[in-house]
Formats: sequence, C-alpha cells, structure tokens
Amino acid sequence: MRFILMAIAINLIIATIHWLIWISLTSASMFGVPILDKMKALLAVALSISLMMIYATLAQLILLLKTPKRSFWVISTIGTAIFLPPIILEFLGVSSWKNPNLWIFSTFP
Repeated sequence: MRFILMAIAINLIIATIHWLIWISLTSASMFGVPILDKMKALLAVALSISLMMIYATLAQLILLLKTPKRSFWVISTIGTAIFLPPIILEFLGVSSWKNPNLWIFSTFP
C-alpha cells in the first residue's frame, strides 16, 4: 500500500510542477498580481494536490477490493465525491461568495 501512495504522490508532483513553476516565475508587474495573490494561488495548488491525493487513495482502495466491476465502483464513488458536495450546496442555496468556507473542499469555485 505504501508503494501505491508513493506512486500517486510522484504522479501528482509531475502533474503540478508546471503550475508551481509558472506561479513562482510570473512577476508581479506582468499581470498586476500582488504577492498575496501569488500566495493564494500556491495555497490553492496545495489544496488541489491534497484533494487529488485523497481521491486517488480512495480509488486505489476500491480497486484493491475483491468485488466484481471495481472500475464501475471507482468511477461512481469518485464522481460522487467530486460532484455531490457542490450540488448539495447549490440546492441548499449556499453561495460561494457568502460562505466560502463551506466550498473549500469542492473543486468548483
């Protein structure tokens, strides 16, 4: 199990290294972005990495089960974990502008 998590982490590093380099190399005068917004962008990348790690770990755990049609279970579970929280928050009328703390674990703004 440890090797699977290590492989997932390596793939996440490969996938996000481009974003980190781009964020760190852009100058503040290029887009009119202050340093605080750069820090927010780096924190957003860190949050997305942690969410991807949670989803990938959940998928790997489901794939290790001995049930039939494991890929169906992975697709439905990860799809539910990604899309259900924003749908519930929208039905409850919780706006991302008024209550951003509730939307923090969602992949949608």
